[in-house]
Amino acid sequence: MRPREAVVEEKRFPIGLPIGPQVDQVLRVLGALARDGSVIPHEVFEKALDLDRGEARYRTIMTGVRRRLLREQNVYLEGRSAGGRGFRVLTAAQMIEHGLLRVSRARRQVGRSRILIGAAPDQELTSIERAVRDHAVFQYALVEGAFSTAQRQVAACARPTPLLPR
Repeated sequence: MRPREAVVEEKRFPIGLPIGPQVDQVLRVLGALARDGSVIPHEVFEKALDLDRGEARYRTIMTGVRRRLLREQNVYLEGRSAGGRGFRVLTAAQMIEHGLLRVSRARRQVGRSRILIGAAPDQELTSIERAVRDHAVFQYALVEGAFSTAQRQVAACARPTPLLPR
């Protein structure tokens, strides 16, 4: 068998087993359970898939389920806020809050990356590597600034306009 190939019932799949049928199966089970704010326990998915939540296949299928739900039904399943019990179906307001939180994390990651790249000592770098480092630090500083500006503008938009006394 060649690398990254799976064989099921004498059919060859070049990258791995398709997840489409199992994603459809989970979506049929989810029908009435996907209500805003509800927590859907892992056991529901484990039973539908006949897989344990610790298996890589389970995580692969659930990633496909979450992606398809968001794309086709504007429903987002989030795992962290469910505290390891399953997935929480986020409300519209929670979806916005979660997205803003992810942007904040991304800005911090860009900042950490910029610091790490900038910390590379000159003596150990070739002239090309120094040029790449300097350019990356400059560009990532611009990206970090753009993130910060966008966050301030979104925060200002969220604040109500103060009313002046008459």
